[in-house]
Amino acid sequence: MFRFFLVFLFTFTFTLGLNYFGASYFGDLLTCVRVSLSTMFFVAGMAHFGKHRAQLIQMIPPSFPKAEKIVFFAGVLLIAGAIGMVIPITQIWAAACLAILVVSFLPANIRAAELKLLFLGKPSPSLLTTTLFLLVLCFLLLIVA
Repeated sequence: MFRFFLVFLFTFTFTLGLNYFGASYFGDLLTCVRVSLSTMFFVAGMAHFGKHRAQLIQMIPPSFPKAEKIVFFAGVLLIAGAIGMVIPITQIWAAACLAILVVSFLPANIRAAELKLLFLGKPSPSLLTTTLFLLVLCFLLLIVA
């Protein structure tokens, strides 16, 4: 989770720097936030298909059938939402749908926090940390929508 925040922070700083040097696409602060969120969600979506896929599957509560498919479709939706965030005609819907998707991740994050599942060799963040992170993401998504 912290790594995704770093991706957001780096991209946000980079786009602000481009804005400072006159890049016309990054004309305002909301666009910088939108592009940064898009980059973060794209990286998160790609993680659903990488070598840590098995760890993401472990996060899915047993009451949800076919955890592998859930992780697959979550990755597809994250990538689609990330792309939609940078296309002007779809950015409002993409941001709103990503906010709903982020809320739907709560059961998996609760399970990861309760079981203290390892991700990239480190235990999952506490439930409070995870919930605050998801709330901040939803807040940012609704602002840029």
